[in-house]
Amino acid sequence: MRLHAAHELKDDEGLPRDLVHRDISPQNVFVTYAGQVKVLDFGIAKAANRSTRTEAGQVKGKFAYMSPEQCLGKHLDRRSDIFALGIVLWELSTGHRLFRRKSEHLTFKAICEDPIRRPSEVAPDYPAALEKVCMRALARRREDRYQTALEMRRDLMSAARGLGLSELAEEDLRQLMHRLFDERIESKQDMLRRAGAGSMPTSIPAAEADEDVELPASTAEANTIQTFSDASPTPAAWSGRWIAPAVLAVVVVGGAAFALRRNPPAPTRRAPAPTPTPVGSAAPVVPTPSASSAVAATVSVRIETTPSHARVLLDGQDRGHTPVDLELPRGGKPLELELTRPGFAMRKEKLVPNVSQRLVLPLTPVYRAKPAHHEEIPRFR
Repeated sequence: MRLHAAHELKDDEGLPRDLVHRDISPQNVFVTYAGQVKVLDFGIAKAANRSTRTEAGQVKGKFAYMSPEQCLGKHLDRRSDIFALGIVLWELSTGHRLFRRKSEHLTFKAICEDPIRRPSEVAPDYPAALEKVCMRALARRREDRYQTALEMRRDLMSAARGLGLSELAEEDLRQLMHRLFDERIESKQDMLRRAGAGSMPTSIPAAEADEDVELPASTAEANTIQTFSDASPTPAAWSGRWIAPAVLAVVVVGGAAFALRRNPPAPTRRAPAPTPTPVGSAAPVVPTPSASSAVAATVSVRIETTPSHARVLLDGQDRGHTPVDLELPRGGKPLELELTRPGFAMRKEKLVPNVSQRLVLPLTPVYRAKPAHHEEIPRFR
């Protein structure tokens, strides 16, 4: 779903819903193999005319991607999402964290008070036109930002043309995704072909997440928080390589981005996919999986929460506190997942351990309402 379309959503009466996503972050933006960019997880989105409203001062979302007004618990509109989008674009195109600090308090302070570094301070060759778009989206005063995601997209289109990118952003992204994930795409297509022909797949591709790749912080104070792994590109090499994909992704969605953090693999020659067994023929012969191709008996599941240190109960068994890594028997039966943390509402989910996966689940703060003050009504005799 494109962000501008969500902001423009109207109800059955034709009145604007004034929807605000409130959690624009890399975890909620996906690039498909077809080059489409999708904004997901509207779980904490808020419509202005919704009957159930958020309590005043309640903070929801990922702390490092909040707007100043969101940190302060003020009323939010679509321009808060644009600020968050500016953070994602800044980080994606520089390869550094912008506001993330060692604690939530310091992160909030950085968003609301610290000087916002220009991308060119991190990457000297950063395009001036793109920096102008980025800094306008990151203006602390809402009136100084882009007023709509569509307005931001138009300036990004202009910056993209200046970078020599074509107008066919989705097609360019599709080609990039196929260069980066060609083997994975082929294995999934082979699995679908076998399933459609009534044959059993020899293996199921596991879910993939770049858990070992992290961006360094943008300030000397926070540089010790996260660093590149040995296999990651250096900050200097990052800038020029990923500015084009960053702009492409933002342009496609009209207000979203996704960090593509893999080096393009060298072209490899693959053996042709096995010919599927025609439907209606004799029972298919399923090849005996070798040790390397057999489906693993267990899956790896990582559970994270925002904030962290929530107690994890899985089918009633205590599994420690988040973040936690679990090795579970592979199966299709849903498991009961309960997350509890003092000051936050219990969260219950169904966890199906059919593939390795990573879950990032925000918790909802619980605020106790102050007792109402009742004035004594005078009695007349």
